[in-house]
Amino acid sequence: RVARETGEMSAFTVLDPVRLKRFTAARMESDHAVTVIERSDWKPLHAGASGLAVLAYLDDKLREEVLANRDSQGAPGAIADVDELRRALEIVRQNGYAMTRGQRIAGVVGIGAPVFFANGRVMGSLYVSVPEQRFANDQEAKISGSLMVCSAALTKQLAAAHH
Repeated sequence: RVARETGEMSAFTVLDPVRLKRFTAARMESDHAVTVIERSDWKPLHAGASGLAVLAYLDDKLREEVLANRDSQGAPGAIADVDELRRALEIVRQNGYAMTRGQRIAGVVGIGAPVFFANGRVMGSLYVSVPEQRFANDQEAKISGSLMVCSAALTKQLAAAHH
């Protein structure tokens, strides 16, 4: 639905609570079909919209573990300063979604929203990737709105399936 509504590549990432990383579980290409092949299936939580959307909602202990053990591998544009990163995560919680520019892949804007288990723990995120040259600032509201509606619907479906 997100890919259809936005016309951009969308994906669903799932948190591995042991590795404290995420992997892409499902991906829907857009009409523009730009596929980025990456070396690793496991992505960091501290960079990119799909990771920040998860990291912002981890419990304090796990979040601090990620912040203490982050490295720049696979995240050339990640926020380096830990206090700045904490402020960015607070903004994610205020907005209900994360938006980044070039944090994991140069030239790519990412917008991600969290998905939760029935018990309220964060499960992963839905996200959209847009090449920067095609991204207009007025798209942020449309894409983030679509993502938040779809992530809430997915959270609700997961809760219903759990009962």
